[in-house]
Amino acid sequence: MQVNGISSQLFAPPPGTPSSGILGRDDFFKLLVLQLQNQDPLNPIQDREFIAQMAQLSQLDVVRETNDKIDGVSLASQANQALQMIGRDVTFQRGEDSPGVGTVTGVKIGGDQPLLLIGGREVPVSDVLVVE
Repeated sequence: MQVNGISSQLFAPPPGTPSSGILGRDDFFKLLVLQLQNQDPLNPIQDREFIAQMAQLSQLDVVRETNDKIDGVSLASQANQALQMIGRDVTFQRGEDSPGVGTVTGVKIGGDQPLLLIGGREVPVSDVLVVE
């Protein structure tokens, strides 16, 4: 007897699912609503199951808020480091370019990390090799 392979499309994520495979709050609610709509009327979802699912959602929110706060603290720390470099000479390297040297004249804060203003160029703090 020949057995055919299982199609990977059977296990494909639903349309609109983030490519990272991480389900969010909206996805959770959609699944919960589908579960409630398609439950067996003679055997409805148990209160304990529903409460457990809501507790999981609450935990997800707490974890996301914590991550957001940690990101904010990290960015503030990087901004503080960048501000302390104003007026100092730094050596930096961007990608495969040869190292550059210059005096930090200012800091631009925004985006993922602060940018140092060096000789009219914007250099990410992470590209700094030496601070003198």
